[in-house]
Amino acid sequence: MKLRIISPFLILFLEFLPVHSALAQIGSASVHGFVKDAKSGETLIRANVFINETLSGTATNNSGYYTIANIEPGRFTLVASYIGYERFKKELAFAPGQELRLDIELRPSVIETEEVIIESEMLLEEERPVGVLNVQPRLVRELPAVLEADLFRSIQLLPGIKAASDFSTGLYIRGGSPDQTLTLIDQTTVYNPSHFFGFFSTFNPDAIKDVRIYKGGYPAEYGGRLGSVIDIYNRDGNRKEFQGRISMGLLASRINV
Repeated sequence: MKLRIISPFLILFLEFLPVHSALAQIGSASVHGFVKDAKSGETLIRANVFINETLSGTATNNSGYYTIANIEPGRFTLVASYIGYERFKKELAFAPGQELRLDIELRPSVIETEEVIIESEMLLEEERPVGVLNVQPRLVRELPAVLEADLFRSIQLLPGIKAASDFSTGLYIRGGSPDQTLTLIDQTTVYNPSHFFGFFSTFNPDAIKDVRIYKGGYPAEYGGRLGSVIDIYNRDGNRKEFQGRISMGLLASRINV
């Protein structure tokens, strides 16, 4: 028979571990805020924000908001980056339990480089969400349109999406009928996304900030429809100065200030 003797100091150490872990979380710091365009004040969606020394970070949500928690006390460098903008760096000092609010403004930049060719002997499978498309507002305005630019008629040119008819903006996405598609604008359901007997959609392309289309396999938060999801976000507007835009067409005219 073998006897195992456990030291009382070991038992005390094991009991102290959960308490020490909880105290470490309480003593950790955090930083949060918005990432915006320095010129217009428009929030930036999916911008990267991270701690340079630990490489722990996050991406901004649909409102341009970020938060990084469980930061050890000390001095660290916060980095923010976004395609088409200059990289932001700032050294911060975190105290135990500190909650720091830091709004970041990124300046637009144009970087010109020579052609770079990257080759690999291994075939790497690219990981990307299946059936997710991003439509930029600039694409909607540049595509050929009937009488005026229209979001839904531009979407009809994407793969897997078909128009209900030549005179309607109704969308058949991967076989799903228009009433099986969930249409959202700023996380609010739009039950009638067209007007003028379905000839035009109700969305102003000049006021659109981002369009995300889930053709299949959409997240559970978008439950309520069978087919697909069209998630639209409006622009916040220029918070620095007044700007205006005038659009004139044969059936409709728009003025945005």
